Amino acid sequence: MRSVLLVSARAIVLILSVLTITIGILLLSHLSEHTGMREPVLLIAELLYRALVPAVLAGSFLVLFHIVRTPLLPGIILPYLATLTTALLFGAGLLSLVLQDVAVGKEPDLSIPSAERLYQVGFGTVYFGSVEGIRFEDVVLLQPRQQPVLRFYDEAMLDPEENGLLLFRDGDRPELLRFATQDSPWASTPAAPAYLSGFLRDVVQAREHFLSTLQQSQINALILSAALAIYFSSCFIWVRYTRWPLFNVLISLLILRLTLTVYAVISVPTFTEFAVTMFPPLPEFLVVPVAFGAGALFFMLLTLMRPRYRDWKRGVGYA
Repeated sequence: MRSVLLVSARAIVLILSVLTITIGILLLSHLSEHTGMREPVLLIAELLYRALVPAVLAGSFLVLFHIVRTPLLPGIILPYLATLTTALLFGAGLLSLVLQDVAVGKEPDLSIPSAERLYQVGFGTVYFGSVEGIRFEDVVLLQPRQQPVLRFYDEAMLDPEENGLLLFRDGDRPELLRFATQDSPWASTPAAPAYLSGFLRDVVQAREHFLSTLQQSQINALILSAALAIYFSSCFIWVRYTRWPLFNVLISLLILRLTLTVYAVISVPTFTEFAVTMFPPLPEFLVVPVAFGAGALFFMLLTLMRPRYRDWKRGVGYA
């Protein structure tokens, strides 16, 4: 009983830790993207809405690494963890929906930049002292790949035909700074590193699918919560896959990353419609739960091919 309570406490602590870190990152992102500070209650609601569901998923996964240090057998603790995760995930989803109306406000208009902010334009960073329509004054351009690195211009103007920014300086010909993309060229800095963009996109897709399922039906969301919880509990096989703990940690984190990618792919309406076409008796809302259920079943079968759990613990010094 004591070990079960410790695992529950550890799961909640990990979820709260992930939630705190995520909210901190989102808060810094908010401060970098908005010139003014929103009301604290609205800001907290927005951050919780964006972070609650991912935090529960991450926390329930990370607690798997603590289980190997408890005396309980996986056959006892993993079903309990799955039940706990189901309840926490479903509760996080309900709370997120309560916060949704408050949290989801109007997205910032990126067609025209604001004054006194930094923007990423192509391979450079630009600052505007003042903005009047499509004309800008007191322009500072930072280009690490050019010489000089820092340049000052009296004014600038948008050039839609050339998809760029015309920069003017007394006595010189105007220079054209092209945008990297045609859509939403103004990217406020600092931006997420490129190697994290795919990960963040998958996290957002997973969260949005879960919440949209909950909006449509609480029963369907409860089934999805249980499928995800069982799948994440079955990932325990990777925590003890070999006798090298560090390798197990790395492969477990890789499995988590692949899981988010798979979730993002199979939750797209195009995929669910295709799956229903291939398997007509399968309802559309069951496509994602069945996929994760199949993954959990495969991991459980894989467990049967590994050494006995007690022998493994003895081999790595946890027994």
